[in-house]
Formats: sequence, C-alpha cells, structure tokens
Amino acid sequence: MISPDISSQRKRNLILNHSSSESPAGSTVRKKIARQVSNIWRAPKYFNDNVHGEAIKFNSVLLKIIDTAEFQRLRELKQLGTCSYVFPAANHNRLQHSLGVAHLAEKFTRNLQKNISPYFPPITENDVLCVSIAGLCHDIGHG
Repeated sequence: MISPDISSQRKRNLILNHSSSESPAGSTVRKKIARQVSNIWRAPKYFNDNVHGEAIKFNSVLLKIIDTAEFQRLRELKQLGTCSYVFPAANHNRLQHSLGVAHLAEKFTRNLQKNISPYFPPITENDVLCVSIAGLCHDIGHG
C-alpha cells in the first residue's frame, strides 16, 4: 500500500510505472486508478466540537465515509430525543455524536498503542483506523 504522506505526483508515478509492457487499455485503467488513489489521500479536515472543546482532525478515509449520503442522513436524527424541550441547549444530533465517538475511539486506541504491555501484539495504524471507523459508523443503522 502506498503511504499517504508522499506527494500525489509520486503516487501516480508509482502506479503508472508499475509495468511498461502492458496494453493501451491496461494503461487507461491504471490512469483511472491513479486518479482515484490521489482522491483518497486528500488533506485532513478539522471539525470544531463543542462537547470536547477542541478541534477534531479526520483523515481522508474517514472523510470519505462522512461524505456519503448514508452518513449525512444522521443529521436529521436527534441523539437526545425530546430533551431539548426541557433543556433548550440539548440539541445534539447523531452525526455530531458519531463524530465525537470516532474522535474518542481514536484517542483511546492511541493511548493503548502508547501504553500497551509487551506481552500483547502491537497496535498498528491500521488498527487505529479500524477502531475510528467503527466509532464513526456505529449509529448508521438508527432511524
């Protein structure tokens, strides 16, 4: 897998120059894949979170999930139900909740990664990403 910290042009070159003895159709397919790969690794975005009091950083893989219609549907679902009738400031939707859960899941996993016992296998960056995705998607079935 190509590391997300290398430049877009270098990623395209690595993909396009993989094999020089392929057909023109294979070259076209390889160019399409190169465009898709460069779109996956876009710059991270920051979301302001009032609950946690800090800006939350989401990488490009999580942003791809956030940009889907299935995830955006969570904006319409209230997390706290009718609590806002008694507490007017309690207007939290499931999308905001899921963003916060993904953030806390990443913080938790990074803390485990840093303080893990040598008797356990190490926690990889892929593990951190998987736990973040699980936190992000845990409410998708509601509604």
